[in-house]
Amino acid sequence: MQGAAQAIRPAIPLDGTEGGGQILRNAFSFAALMGQPIQVQHIRGARNPPGLRPQHLTGICMVNEMCQGDLQGAQQNSCEVLFQPGAMRAGKFCAETGSAGSCTLLAQIALPCLVFAPEASECTLKGGTDVNWSPPFDELAYVLLPLLKSFGVDFQLKCTRRGFYPKGGGEIYLAVPNPVKSINCVELLDPGQVVRIEAHAFASGGRETQDMAELVKSTQEAIQKKFGEGVALDVNTTILDKSNAVGFALSLTLAAHTSTGCIFGATAFRDGKTKSKVWQSAAAVVEDLHKRVAIGACVDEHIQDQIIIFMALATGESKVLIGPVTDHTQCAIGIAQALTGAEFKIVPTGNGDTNIMSCVGIGYGTATAEEMKLKVAATAGGEGAVNKSKLELGEDGAKPVMAAPDPPQQGRGGPPQGGGRRGGRGGRGGRGGGAGWQKK
Repeated sequence: MQGAAQAIRPAIPLDGTEGGGQILRNAFSFAALMGQPIQVQHIRGARNPPGLRPQHLTGICMVNEMCQGDLQGAQQNSCEVLFQPGAMRAGKFCAETGSAGSCTLLAQIALPCLVFAPEASECTLKGGTDVNWSPPFDELAYVLLPLLKSFGVDFQLKCTRRGFYPKGGGEIYLAVPNPVKSINCVELLDPGQVVRIEAHAFASGGRETQDMAELVKSTQEAIQKKFGEGVALDVNTTILDKSNAVGFALSLTLAAHTSTGCIFGATAFRDGKTKSKVWQSAAAVVEDLHKRVAIGACVDEHIQDQIIIFMALATGESKVLIGPVTDHTQCAIGIAQALTGAEFKIVPTGNGDTNIMSCVGIGYGTATAEEMKLKVAATAGGEGAVNKSKLELGEDGAKPVMAAPDPPQQGRGGPPQGGGRRGGRGGRGGRGGGAGWQKK
């Protein structure tokens, strides 16, 4: 029986010291689907302050509602939670951070549960749609989710209101009208050549709306200079008002499509307080996109870790050509192995910094509950808290293996992560600002 614990099983301990919110998102999605109790300790222990922030708390409570589970320790600033999932259910769910906490990160934790729900389900997610250090809505809509369709995931997504730091107030709608019993494996090994670039720009309020024309012109010039005249450019612009946006912002998201179906994204975003020249910011985000494409991989560094949960659940072996392995990717692999028993392997190609990341998925929905339980037991082994995986070079490449837990280290990490303005995220270097904008 999918997503339901037939008997009380021992909780797998997970160490959340270094992984931040990513451990919570991936672990709770896996736990709900697998019916596997988990105990997350030292939540965001390396951050200042540590513990659950509103966005994290909202996300895990939503998943608990989706699977009719029992969640203990779910309160703001809590550093430990115990989650015992129940049976997955369909329905209309609503999650609100009460701040500028990221709606797109709420979508990440919700989507796997919606995909395998027993019937059509939907979520209304409220908070910040475009905030620093989180995937902006347009990258979710035009880069990640189109890629997930390769796995056989069918979804509906729209932004009904934009919200920014510090007020939030945004709202997105995510629905899976046709849940599936299982998802496909994927093979993305040929990056191809960039043939088309989509530019999605929006402006909200004051000076930002006046800068839109210059932003479009500067973007067109920068793309032609960097990618050449042979690359088609589709520009979509939106001027927002108080009815569909809360606050002041100017944003540009680029989605580069290749001849083999790969998609690469880059975003520049500024709020009403930022003082930067538009043409400099347009040039910076085009340069960022060009660098991501030039690595020679099939996904960019930020998409790399977000597809791991679907590779682990898929039926068959997935293979994806990636760039340098990020800390977020190692962490996501470690959680996937601990909670599903999926087999991951990372093998350097010998061509620059590219690697082939492969995974023999567990065939969720096709394997029996007992088979999945045995795979988890064989991987976890009850040997203490699971932390992010390390890479161990073997005869056939670099294999992610479970590492011993790191001791809690208080007082480390970036600035305080309140509301929607989150501090630095390990392994995501490159989401820093350029020319006065915050690049996503």
